[in-house]
Amino acid sequence: LPPHPLKDKVAVGEFELDEKINTTTVETGESFSYEFNIYGEGNISGIPDPEIPDSKMIDIYPPNIAQDINRGAGRVTGSKKYSYFGIPNEPGEYELKDYFSWIFFNPETAKYDTLKSSVKLEVTGESKENVSISSTDLGSFYDNIDVASNEFQSLNTSSATKIIANLLMVAMLGAAAFLFIKK
Repeated sequence: LPPHPLKDKVAVGEFELDEKINTTTVETGESFSYEFNIYGEGNISGIPDPEIPDSKMIDIYPPNIAQDINRGAGRVTGSKKYSYFGIPNEPGEYELKDYFSWIFFNPETAKYDTLKSSVKLEVTGESKENVSISSTDLGSFYDNIDVASNEFQSLNTSSATKIIANLLMVAMLGAAAFLFIKK
């Protein structure tokens, strides 16, 4: 193989990309599914997994992998499908080629080639960074702690309220005594 930084890590063959996404518009915090299917002629079982860059914009989870290999007439053909789930954290338009690509050596052209996603994902909604900030806001209780009064409040109520409460208690005590004696 010609010199290349990934010379020892790339598959050799003639490959193409088939991709599917369940939606091209999604809200922040909602998931989407994306299939990156590499198919063609070559060492299918030796296909290395695509390297997905870390990103704060979209959380991409490890894929489910399925492969199909056909051997016959001195050829190896088939496919290797990577099914990903992602959750965007920030609104905006994202080209998935920045997240999903795969390098291989094509013996027909004697060149390294890259399969890249052609899907664009439109993300709407509020930034999840803002949501995490607002969830750490402990609310107006702590905002008012410095301005709230810490003086004692009098428990003295009006004398009319005291008289009514005392009369009710005497009446209930008298009723209880009457019921007790009558038994």
